[in-house]
Amino acid sequence: MAGQPQVLEKMLERIKPRGMHQIDPDLAGFLQHICTKNKEKISERLPELEKILRQHSSNRTVDYDRHYLPYLTHYLPKNYAKIQNVLLELLRKDLLPDRMQVLDIGAGPGTSAFAAANFFTHLAETEKELGITRNRKIKIISIEKYNNNRDAFRIMRDWYYSRNQFAQQNIEIADPLDSAAHQDIDLTSTFASQCDLAILSNVLTEMHDQFDRTIAKIPQLVNPDGTIALIETSDKVGTNKLNRAKEALKGEGMTIYSPSAIWHPFCEFRDTTDYERSGWGCLGSCTLCAIEKPKMQQIRYEGIESSRKDIKYSFVMMRKDGIHLHGKKPGQDYVKMKELKPMGRTNVRLFKQRQKGAWNNPTTAKINNKEYSIYYACDGTCGRNSVYLLANTLHSTQINKNSDDGDILDIRNALITAGNYSQLTEIIADDKASITIEKNTL
Repeated sequence: MAGQPQVLEKMLERIKPRGMHQIDPDLAGFLQHICTKNKEKISERLPELEKILRQHSSNRTVDYDRHYLPYLTHYLPKNYAKIQNVLLELLRKDLLPDRMQVLDIGAGPGTSAFAAANFFTHLAETEKELGITRNRKIKIISIEKYNNNRDAFRIMRDWYYSRNQFAQQNIEIADPLDSAAHQDIDLTSTFASQCDLAILSNVLTEMHDQFDRTIAKIPQLVNPDGTIALIETSDKVGTNKLNRAKEALKGEGMTIYSPSAIWHPFCEFRDTTDYERSGWGCLGSCTLCAIEKPKMQQIRYEGIESSRKDIKYSFVMMRKDGIHLHGKKPGQDYVKMKELKPMGRTNVRLFKQRQKGAWNNPTTAKINNKEYSIYYACDGTCGRNSVYLLANTLHSTQINKNSDDGDILDIRNALITAGNYSQLTEIIADDKASITIEKNTL
């Protein structure tokens, strides 16, 4: 796509000014209006909802006919960034067709629909400013089983259309279909063909009936070059369900697009039935799992105590065509981290973990009485064993300044020594080493 780096840069400026995700101001106005009219119900039911969402039960279910108001007002804006990050990932590789059909399974009150509408509105404005001609037309189909969620969706959709002319003319947000996720979905009357993007966000933990069979049917709804995005909160319940859904999709021929391993096989448990016994599973502890804690614009409602400030989540995107985000594969001259030998020099290719300081692990360490940053990293093969990267001396400034969470680091001729902490490998990028950083701008 012509001018794609400029498009990405401007999109990030619009959606994440100063690094903070912004919710659509018209949508924020609607939520303020809802809170003003329903203060008592929201104040009563928000603590109930938060208690349910914190449960570590595999049968965790939210009654949205009772809790839709606190979910709508407090959790819809917190989930906004998840959807836009998925779309940014696809934009990066020009995988958003001009005529695009999006399917949101378990839509709730419409987070995905309105986050996508906001995204494509900004994208059209950005492309116009850069002189790029793209006549984008988007259709969004949502599936939701709770009546109150569907009603809120329709009211919010009408509000949104009345304030966004581009969306009214170019983005068709259809009435949500009345269906549970495990029921057979007939889209022949709503889609001209299969969809380009299927989203399952915050719904896997509430799918209990025929889970594997339901997940296995979703690839039939997606184009041969389409994408399935799975998004869940990064707790034990969400992680286990996300792992299980990922395995079911792999069994149907889907491959992981993002996060993408830089070595093969992917870093994950070999026993796919081991989720409950193993607790968090690989998505709670592996650097390839894109654990995000996006900084969101806070909406404060008068007279209502705010819920938790942010939500940490994991996601995986899968495709049928085998395309993956980080396409570079290391040659035979790179060593895998689990094979590193102390006191030697070698070439290492690393994925830098997106979440720093996870699980109360240290983020700095003293070496010769000097503090150095610890980089949580892996090569996709280290499984359950945490392997940390410590880069110091000459190149530490370069790594600190130029690399971010999610980047891939190529370090050639790195010095490998034994570290001071348990399970710590010290990889020294000194004056004999060279570093190449493959940026993940999202």
